[in-house]
Amino acid sequence: MVAVGERLPDLELSDLHGAPHLLAAADGRVKVIILWSAECPAVRLVEPRLAALQRGWPAVVSLLFVAPNANEPREVLRNAARAHSIEPLLVDEGGQVVDRLGGTTTPQAMVIDGEGCLRYRGAVDDGTMRRSEPTRHFLADAVTAVLAGGSPEPAETPTYGCVIARGIS
Repeated sequence: MVAVGERLPDLELSDLHGAPHLLAAADGRVKVIILWSAECPAVRLVEPRLAALQRGWPAVVSLLFVAPNANEPREVLRNAARAHSIEPLLVDEGGQVVDRLGGTTTPQAMVIDGEGCLRYRGAVDDGTMRRSEPTRHFLADAVTAVLAGGSPEPAETPTYGCVIARGIS
């Protein structure tokens, strides 16, 4: 597992249309990876907040949704991605991204800086099913820090959501 502050190995995933996406390319772009599920209610809770964040980010920030669950067939993913306006949706077949990035739940956020280093891993914010309005905005703060050339504080937070289904066909 890559530790916060370390450079990611070259990781490439395909989206639902078959197009490849490099997650760790040192291309100057900040990448925000969201581990996403077609079926997790906690994901539905953060989707509107993610959309609002994305609208406020500059063009050098890319938001990439990754589907890590082995039990969600592509047709289910396609339908849910269309219904929730998720584009692109990358599929982590075999769990390579989850293994390397230390993913445990959906939703879970990772921020990768323009040099390909992992800078943040954890929750989007501190919202939960019982407290739908967050009081802390971990992902927004992490992206702001990285864009300013700094390090997020905190760099890791506990996540809240659905456990990623591994090894299920």
